Formats: sequence, structure tokens, C-alpha cells
Amino acid sequence: MKYMHKKLIGVIGINHKTAPVEIRELIAFSEGQIQDFLNILKQETDINGAVVLSTCNRSEFYFDLEDLDKDEAFEKVFKLIADTKSLDPILKKHFYFHTNINAVNHLFRVAAGLDSMALGEDQIIGQVKNAYHISIENKFASSIICRLFHKALEAGKRVRTETKINEGASSVSYAAVALAAKYYPELIKQEILLIGAGQTGELTIQHLAKKGCNNILIANRTLSNAVKLASRYNAQALALNDIDHYLATCDIVLVSTAADQPLIDKQRLSDAMKKREHKSLLLIDLSVPRNITADVEEIEQVNLFDVDDMNEVVLQTLEHRKTEIEKAYTILEEVETDFNEWFTSLNLNPTIRQIKANFRKINQLEFDDYKKNKPEIDYQKIWEYGDHISEKFSGLLIRNLKTLTDNGKKIEYLSMINELFELIQENETNHEN
Repeated sequence: MKYMHKKLIGVIGINHKTAPVEIRELIAFSEGQIQDFLNILKQETDINGAVVLSTCNRSEFYFDLEDLDKDEAFEKVFKLIADTKSLDPILKKHFYFHTNINAVNHLFRVAAGLDSMALGEDQIIGQVKNAYHISIENKFASSIICRLFHKALEAGKRVRTETKINEGASSVSYAAVALAAKYYPELIKQEILLIGAGQTGELTIQHLAKKGCNNILIANRTLSNAVKLASRYNAQALALNDIDHYLATCDIVLVSTAADQPLIDKQRLSDAMKKREHKSLLLIDLSVPRNITADVEEIEQVNLFDVDDMNEVVLQTLEHRKTEIEKAYTILEEVETDFNEWFTSLNLNPTIRQIKANFRKINQLEFDDYKKNKPEIDYQKIWEYGDHISEKFSGLLIRNLKTLTDNGKKIEYLSMINELFELIQENETNHEN
């Protein structure tokens, strides 16, 4: 009988560092798709809990389980991802696979904005929080996942409040507006169409408002959401079906939606360009999957940029932010140490339970023998005294066990303790017989 448990935290991911947008968009998950995938993980694996984080720059799959080889676990989860998204197996080379301390470190850096295209960006912490809440709502957030993401959000918040790492350009939405200003120095005079009223869309209009822009149109599939956003920024809302007219009149079009299929293709834009007599048009697509087909750039006077093109603008603020990185990593190390101490201590739990169970059983056996051979006296007091001694010795053994194993980190010692318990149980069995 074995009491060792191999607890595993794993992450499988792809991001802007490992794959271009045309690959990332193949693995992007909408909120509804995340819910469906969590159900697949529930039904087809032994995973205890999972979180799927999918943004314009990354798709990552965090999970925890036990008693399964890590390579086998990764293979199972990756196969489900590949099957769900009909991926070519060759794309596996774009993915990274981390376990335990490395997985924890990765998530904490993501939440703190240290793994973002825009170092220290603010948007990612909200995206991490939302991904975690989806798992809670779908009842697939285990105790380990809950503790892990609480600590990740704590780390992200502390980095943003205790350092200046998020000063300056901190998102692709900021970079998009900066790029638009480069193309149109008198940005305030331009008519701007923003397609998408989600989080990235709102960040984009915030940056436009800071530039003094007030000639902004907001289109969204759900018109009420466009109306709410427009009312806060003195903009005009319109239905998504009405954008053709404004493609012909606006000079700047920014797109950020969760649509699975492109909203603007070459034919649609060709018609609009004829109406605008081929006056130049700037298109910035912040969506993943992309919402504007790449071939529109073949049209004369059309300038198209996607999220990966924002990198150059973002890099301009990188040098300033680097001075704050050391402070940020010091904070992450503190929070990671706290989490890892808790996580490794979980290795002790089965052994601790067995220590207590063995002492209780020994007490029971000896008490039963005593009653057989001794005259009837106050057995209750004898039992209480034996129970007290059992608790004292088990407590002493547990304290020494924590010291010997460095609170669960040195699991090789646990094997020795568990083998000892197997011998004890064999002797007890023989004694009973």
C-alpha cells in the first residue's frame, strides 16, 4: 500500500514570444469555447481543476492533478487542445510546457505583466481574474487552483502598486493610438471608427479621449454595449451591420472583437475604397483571431497593422520600465515562496494522516489486549491516557518529519517513512491473526 501522492501543477501555453499572430489565432478561445473545453477536461481526464487564459497575445492552460506522470499529463491535455482546435501536430513546437515551481513562476510573471508584449501592462491582470472566475463558475477550480490564482492576483496587484513598472505605454491599445497619431499628427481632426466595445475597445477609446479625440464612432454586435460605452466618452454608437457606410468616411478604423470570422475582407473594403475615391485608410486590428483579412493590404492606399505590429511602439517604453523589473521580481519571489511552501507541504498530508491513523490503531490494539488480561477497572481513563500519549508521540513525529523533509520538499524521505508504515501494518496484521 502506497501513501505517496505526486501533486502536479502544469501549464501548456503559446504566446507572442513563441508564435506569430497567424498561429496564435488558431488556438484562441472565446469565453463560450473555454466553458466547453473545461467540460471536456472534466469528462475525459483526471484533472482536479483548470483555468484557460486566452488573450490576443497568449492562450494558456493551467491545471492540477495527482498520481500521474507529467509527460503523460501534458500529452493528454495537449491532445485535447489539438483535437478541439483541429491543430496540425507540427504546431506543438510553438508551445511551452512548465510544471510546479516553473508553472507558478510563469503565471505570476504573466499576472504581473512581466511576460507581456508591453512590459507591465495593466489589462492582463483583469484577463487572468476573468479566466479564473470562469473556472469558478463552471465548478472546476480546485483548492490548489484557487490558492494559485489568488496568489497570482496578489502578486500582480503588488507589482503594480509597489513599483512604477506600468507607467507609460502599457498596452497594445495605447500602442495602436500612438501609431494612429504617427500617421495622423492632427489626430483630433480625424473621424475614427472603433469596432468592438469590450475591454480592449474601452482601453482604446480611453487613450483616444486623452488625445482629445471626440469624433469617434463605436460599432458592436450587441448595440446596447456600444451605446453604454459611447455614452461615457461622448461618442456615437452604431450597429455592426451599419459599418459599411463609415468604412467609406472614416480615416482610421480600429478593430477589437471576439468574432471567430473576419469582419472586414478584401471585397468589403474594395467597395468602401471606391466610395472614398481611394483616399488613404489606416486599419489597426487588435483582435485574435484577426478580424481583418491580410489581403486587404493589396488594395492601394490601405495600411493594415495587427497586434504583432504594435511591438515596435511598445518597445520604446521598455528601457524605462526595465529599471523597475528588479523590484518586481523581488515581490514575485516573496509571494512565490509563500505559495510554494504551502504547495510542497501538501506532500506531507497523506503521511501525516497515516502517522495519526497508525498511532490510533496501536492504541486501540494495546487497549483491547489490556482489557482481556486485566480485571475491570476504569477503562475510560486508561483509554484517554493512551489516546493522550498517542497524540503526543504522533505530534513529535510529525514535527520531526516536517524538519527532515524541509516541509515536504524532500519527498525521498517520505518514501522511507511510508515503507516503515507498511512494515508496521504487516506486524499489526500478524498480531491480529
